[in-house]
Amino acid sequence: MPATELTREQLLAELDQLRDFYQHSPVASFSVDLEGRIRRCNQRAGELIGCPAQNLLGKPVLELYNDGPQGKQAAEKILARFRAGESIFGEELQMKKVDGSVIWISLSVNPVRDHAGQVTESRSLVLDISEKMEARVLARVHYDLAMHLSVAAGLEETLRLCLDAAMSVAGMDVGGVYLVDKITGGLNLQISKGLSLEAQKTAGSLAVDSPNTRMVMKGQPVYLNYPQGQGLLDERMKKEGLVSTSVFPILFDGTVIACLNVASRSVADVPVAIRRALEMITSQMGNRIIRAQTEEALRVSEDRFRTLFEQSPISVVFSDMAGNIITCNQQFTKQHATREGPQKQVGRSVSEFVAPEDLPLLNANIEATIKKDRSDRGPIKFTMLKEDGSRFPVEAVSTVVRDKKGEPIALLAHAWDISGPEQLEQQLQQAQKMESVGRLAGGVAHDFNNLLTAILGAADLMAVDMHAADPLLKGVQQIMQAGRRAADLTHQLLAFSRRQILKAEILDLNSVVSEILSMLRRLIGEDIEIVLALDPDPCLVKVDRGQFEQILMNLSVNARDAMPNGGRLTFETTAVDLDQQDGVEPAGHYLMLTVSDTGEGMDQATMQKIFEPFFSTKEMGKGTGLGLSMVYGIVKQSGGSIFVDSEPGRGSSFKIYLPATKKQAEAVPSFPGPEQVQIHRRSETIMVVEDEDVVLNLAVEILHRENYTVLQARTAEEALLLLQENANDVDLLLTDVVLTGMSGAELARKVVAQSPRTKVLYMSGYTDDAITQHGVLREGVAFVQKPFTLNLLTRKVRMVLAEERNVIA
Repeated sequence: MPATELTREQLLAELDQLRDFYQHSPVASFSVDLEGRIRRCNQRAGELIGCPAQNLLGKPVLELYNDGPQGKQAAEKILARFRAGESIFGEELQMKKVDGSVIWISLSVNPVRDHAGQVTESRSLVLDISEKMEARVLARVHYDLAMHLSVAAGLEETLRLCLDAAMSVAGMDVGGVYLVDKITGGLNLQISKGLSLEAQKTAGSLAVDSPNTRMVMKGQPVYLNYPQGQGLLDERMKKEGLVSTSVFPILFDGTVIACLNVASRSVADVPVAIRRALEMITSQMGNRIIRAQTEEALRVSEDRFRTLFEQSPISVVFSDMAGNIITCNQQFTKQHATREGPQKQVGRSVSEFVAPEDLPLLNANIEATIKKDRSDRGPIKFTMLKEDGSRFPVEAVSTVVRDKKGEPIALLAHAWDISGPEQLEQQLQQAQKMESVGRLAGGVAHDFNNLLTAILGAADLMAVDMHAADPLLKGVQQIMQAGRRAADLTHQLLAFSRRQILKAEILDLNSVVSEILSMLRRLIGEDIEIVLALDPDPCLVKVDRGQFEQILMNLSVNARDAMPNGGRLTFETTAVDLDQQDGVEPAGHYLMLTVSDTGEGMDQATMQKIFEPFFSTKEMGKGTGLGLSMVYGIVKQSGGSIFVDSEPGRGSSFKIYLPATKKQAEAVPSFPGPEQVQIHRRSETIMVVEDEDVVLNLAVEILHRENYTVLQARTAEEALLLLQENANDVDLLLTDVVLTGMSGAELARKVVAQSPRTKVLYMSGYTDDAITQHGVLREGVAFVQKPFTLNLLTRKVRMVLAEERNVIA
């Protein structure tokens, strides 16, 4: 036998050695036939899969691979390649162990051929590369996440990128990020993916008292498999068909600030490598969440500051120490009426916007602020300029902006327009002045009316007793004419002071203007064109018709005087809604009457005084100066407002705003007119109560002349004593409204209580306010205003005696 030939015994021994080496090799090895079944495998292969090697014999090799493109699908392609005789080296796949866990392997396959060269089986070597793949995955995830987070804008995008990365790495189809509520300490869902709308509502927060939440808040991850898992999100997530949930705490400086939740409807467990990848993701999230929250808070703060800066009702200007504008807000350009916005003001000097005479004051204030290092200096008042050169007063405060070394680097100024408050102050002073005059007028009205009553009454009585040819009659008539003129003057003063007695009724402004039109045409002349621009809808207001007609006549006469060479007078009505910013109070629905002319117009100084009593632009003797003051008073007493707009050479426009009403005109019961009263001259008894002797004597004499029996008293107490003696004989009580010790209304109630058939007629020289508080102006109450004439008093007495009803205040 040749020396090179081995004996049978040697061959068997060598074969045993090879078999032992194969079985105990540190590299897993498989032999797979053409049908894909395992024919041979070594001990390491069994260890890799997690079962005895003999249990693998005869099993389809594809069952060893994980589902998915990196597992079973990839193995099928390799099986086809080896059947075609191709060798495969170092393919990376996911293999599934018996316990369900997944490992990464490197697979090399060589086909085995028979003597005819046909492939009969494969010989495969398998290396566990899970740790290598884990490191690779961690590196890739770390790199990709860092790159994405570096450009993430805001907290929402940061959380979305982290969640996408976590779900992709873990192969999960559901995920969410919860943030810790700084107030309650609970976990609130901030962002989620893969959940149904119903689940999103129920998963909005995590129960802080659950065991699993407490674990997470202590910094420990929680892994739950269903149905074994209990606690965190368990019942709610099982309804979503999930089979596993993992929750990872997110920390910053050792404190849990959030948690990452990933869940799956197919993956029952998360491999160790994936868990490590998810833990790595959450380790990056803590710093990034805090950074994003800080950036978000800074952005919100900047937006808030920018909004306050841009929308501030006060002008704000930053300038360098030389006074050149660095930036300014919209109010600055609006206040100065610049043609261009804030950006175009950069570089301009602040001094361009300050009146030249006030620049020394402004500079001195800034220097003082810098030297004293104070930012709390009180505001200074100076004049600023608009783009067109017009002026307006402001108050301003300046603050010095300093660098870290304390050196001044910029100036911050706040300025606000005070022309409005100044105008209000002037208006207040004007209102106080007019109110003082009004009180004076109202205060003297009573005494003046009593005197006029005596003068007119006495002159009236004298005229009645004179013959037409009596040479003294003309003088008496002049006295009466002067008295009536004085009464008219008193009435105008009371109208200005808003103390005259008005009989308000619901009127349509359109109708009143149209009805008085013919009278106005005769009043203003043919060389003035009257134009009506009346609202098509009714313009209902509650005013005194006579007083409102007086307004129209006064404004028309003034317009006529302002247009000596003719022109156009326009009456316009319209409905408007106004608030206090429009200068009216209270805010509400108003009807506006505008009376405009094309006359000479007025300057600002004149417009500020036109409503003052006794102010007139007319020549001496051609006006009392009470016309517009009376218009002003009537409008104000009617609850309205009046404004004037005028310029020299451009005419004038008076706008009157009266509160609108939706009520229709009501039928107001009234006493019969004088022509309807049947005069029966019989000796009725009238009790006259008046504390002014001249008025008392006059009333008694007038009534005596009319054949009435007259009882007279100067006080209420004296009248009650007379009533006890003549209770059944008194037909009418004629009493002053204001008496010493007891009002006329109180007296009337006591008289009627003792003598129910006694009628009551009130008289007074007091103004509206004084009479109203006694209830005398209530509907149906009989009243005669002083000064009265013989004819007026007698007719009023006869009407009251003829009236069946008896109304007392």
